[in-house]
Amino acid sequence: MKIKISDLKQGSIKHYSLPQELIRRIKKFKEILANVETASLEKTINDFKRDINPEKEIQIWEHIASIYQSYIFENAIIDLSTKKEIFSVILATSMGIEGFKNVKILNKDQIDNIIYRYQHLSLQ
Repeated sequence: MKIKISDLKQGSIKHYSLPQELIRRIKKFKEILANVETASLEKTINDFKRDINPEKEIQIWEHIASIYQSYIFENAIIDLSTKKEIFSVILATSMGIEGFKNVKILNKDQIDNIIYRYQHLSLQ
């Protein structure tokens, strides 16, 4: 059964504050993803307050940022549209999505490489 994004409801606040260490980690991955993930820091922190286990979710985002940063660096990507596609492939992969019909710039080998990196490379 497919769920429409428009049908998703935001959960309630589970943590009224987050430890400063988690906020520091959020700021770090937000800095890496600044060009492609544009939610405000405040919104991002509030979203993590809604997670039952924010540290686990932050680890996922740290992994997304790590894979993104290493792929961009190793392939000398400077084009913002390409960076956005790379991020969208990593994000979709983190959610278990397998279809990439909307990706227009990256080829199949690049997509496969990004997926492999996400699934097989641990956090640096």
